[in-house]
Amino acid sequence: MQKYTQLTYEQRYHIYLLNKQGYNQTFIAKSMGRNKSTISRELSRANSTCKCNTSV
Repeated sequence: MQKYTQLTYEQRYHIYLLNKQGYNQTFIAKSMGRNKSTISRELSRANSTCKCNTSV
């Protein structure tokens, strides 16, 4: 059985930055070693309520 781990704040911020730079979900997922659906869900959540501190 596969163990699932939550994304850290740093990983979420990394996804946000790559997305803002124009990289697609497939590229982001491969570069982070995550499933594409994980990235998709995270971007959907971020668009609805972004809690990212962009000044970091």
